[in-house]
Parts: sequence; structure tokens; C-alpha cells
Amino acid sequence: MDNNEGIVKEVSKEENINKKNGEVGFFGRLIISIADQTIVAFLAFILFFIVSLILKVIGYEIVVKIGIYFFSYVTSNILYYTITKNSLGRTLGEKIFNVQ
Repeated sequence: MDNNEGIVKEVSKEENINKKNGEVGFFGRLIISIADQTIVAFLAFILFFIVSLILKVIGYEIVVKIGIYFFSYVTSNILYYTITKNSLGRTLGEKIFNVQ
């Protein structure tokens, strides 16, 4: 057996141990991040709809919809990560994909 083969096998064993411990690579984190941002975008839409409905009831209308949606998106993003990390210890995307 060549010395280089032993090194390659050791690295493979370390990668398998890391995968078994719940660690994910770049693409796994990317998928989790996309899932989290999809949830945040949906929450921002709900927040935008509620604000729009409240303003219509009191007689106002949102003129620059994209600006208000952006504000609700940023607010939802900050609140989502803060609330889920504090209450669940991880985000919903991490919980769905069972990542620590």
C-alpha cells in the first residue's frame, strides 16, 4: 500500500465522522439558508399584508409598495433569526433538515 493511499483513506474517514455528527457542507448550508429565506419572505408578505390592511381600514394607502415590503422583509429577517435561535436553539431550516 502506498503512503498516499493511507492519507486519502484517513481523510475519508474524518469526512464520514463529520457527516455522522450532523455537520453539513457548503451546499447543505446553502439549501438550509434558502429554506430560511423562503420562510422569512413569506413572513414578510404576511406582515406587509397586515400593515396594508390596517392602513386601508384607517383610510390610507401604501404608494411605494416595494419600499414597505423591503422594510417588512428586513424586520422579519431580524426577528425570525432572533426568535428562532432563542426559542428553538436553531432556525426552522436547520430543524427541518435536522442540523445542529
